[in-house]
Amino acid sequence: EWFASYRDLMSFSRLEKGKISLGKQHFSLLTKQLKGTAGSFKRGLLDLANAKIQSEPVPEEISANLRNYQVEGYSWLYRLSKNQFGGCLADDMGLGKTVQAIVFLASEKERKPEAKTLIVCPTSLVVNWSQEINRFAPDLRVAVIRGAAEERAEQLVDLKDKDVLVTSYAT
Repeated sequence: EWFASYRDLMSFSRLEKGKISLGKQHFSLLTKQLKGTAGSFKRGLLDLANAKIQSEPVPEEISANLRNYQVEGYSWLYRLSKNQFGGCLADDMGLGKTVQAIVFLASEKERKPEAKTLIVCPTSLVVNWSQEINRFAPDLRVAVIRGAAEERAEQLVDLKDKDVLVTSYAT
């Protein structure tokens, strides 16, 4: 019984310098083993577990009326970042993942003003991303990186005042 409860945890962990290390992508394996455990990692897990209950405030500069599920998606992204976890926002097409991501980028800008974001998307969506950022988060400064090598070189000269860089997979 004991082995069964720890089998997955041991399968995905590794021993490094006398300590057991587990990748963040496997944090859910710890849920059963955290009973009675204190610490920031457990608080981070609990924070993520309560994401459906608590909504994070949407940055004031956002000019969009978000649906409840969009606020929930943004709050989930926010908590992942706050707790230094990675994740993927995925649902059916047309439900507003772009605006949720833009709201998240605006909140990251508030928390980390010096941070830069790189968006890599299909060529057909490069202009759309730029337009949507300008529409929903006009305080975010966007640079589109595309075109021939000479054009891209010019576009890359001075990016220190930009918050978001948008480019294509091909570029």
